[in-house]
Amino acid sequence: MIRSLFFISLALFICILFSGGSISGTDLKAEGCAGCHEKIYTEALASPYPHSVAKDRCELCHIVQGRSQAEVQKTLITFPFFQKEGILYLDNIKSGRRYMLEAVLTDDSGADSRVYRINLALPEVEEYSDENFLLKHISDVTLEEVKRGIFAEAAVSWLTDAPATSEIEYSGEEGYIRRLAIGGQFTKKHMIILNGLKNNNKYYYRVVSRDIYGNVMKSEELSFDTSEDFSRAVTPEEDSGDLPLINSLRAFRTPDSEGIYLMVFANKPSRLSLWLTEIAPAGVDDRHAPGLADARYSAIEVCKKCHIQNASHPVGVRARGEKVRTPDDLPTIEGGVITCVTCHMPHGGRKMYFARMDMNKDICIKCHIKGY
Repeated sequence: MIRSLFFISLALFICILFSGGSISGTDLKAEGCAGCHEKIYTEALASPYPHSVAKDRCELCHIVQGRSQAEVQKTLITFPFFQKEGILYLDNIKSGRRYMLEAVLTDDSGADSRVYRINLALPEVEEYSDENFLLKHISDVTLEEVKRGIFAEAAVSWLTDAPATSEIEYSGEEGYIRRLAIGGQFTKKHMIILNGLKNNNKYYYRVVSRDIYGNVMKSEELSFDTSEDFSRAVTPEEDSGDLPLINSLRAFRTPDSEGIYLMVFANKPSRLSLWLTEIAPAGVDDRHAPGLADARYSAIEVCKKCHIQNASHPVGVRARGEKVRTPDDLPTIEGGVITCVTCHMPHGGRKMYFARMDMNKDICIKCHIKGY
């Protein structure tokens, strides 16, 4: 009986699809999507475990909400740590497009600055070079903290005399080198937190920084162990009580850069958030409506809005190392970045949790070639 009802419903859906009838939805009607994406619709409906929004709410995952008709893309970029100055590199700027950039500072009390807005277009951004941007020294490499749990984590900080990237090379008893980097961000005060470390293990590390011209410096090799918790006593910087304020924000290019650098100075240590909106030129026909989301949003960020990630496999990372590889027959983005969709069918599937295959082993060995 249930199976018969299912096929009747599917037949009615297909009739509606090709007759131009209406299928319920919200801002973006499902009938508009089904006109080009019929296969995805029929497969989603036929799944024993269909996703609750796959039938008629495409816009939740594929359209960035609340955009005007002039906007086609909006990206959030943040500085992860509180600081007074820094440089961000924007490599997703397209030639011939115009952008609205909105910047907001947030201090450690949660207070926000006023929104700082500028317009950007690649040809209009001036080239700029400064000897103060040349990296000459790395100093004050410090183990800030070690925390033990199921896995241990360690925080390492250091200073540079010019804005530079933050990267760390480290190895444990296994002997191979691992790397962790914060890309596209240049600062003089650096901190990296290493997660997933083994307890009661000794690690060797060196910090690495690269300036905006590509010059690289490495510290000497240092070590720490995870046999016990450790936290360095730090005297907190006195807060004046003033609201955060962007003193200046300047866009520039170097002769060799394809993107844009943004140099930001604040009145107090704050976290910087940037919203970069791409404004469509007049007359552009955008059949996907304004705000079509990019692959990272649809395959990672939107999933986090409903599904807690702290107990799941890491996403937004690449499979790197002697024991792992990038899966050849599973979907990834940006040249091998693992997403939620790598392991889960986004519109529904034939297994629990929309898994592409057995979650206990089969899917693990697609990447973990030497055990997991």
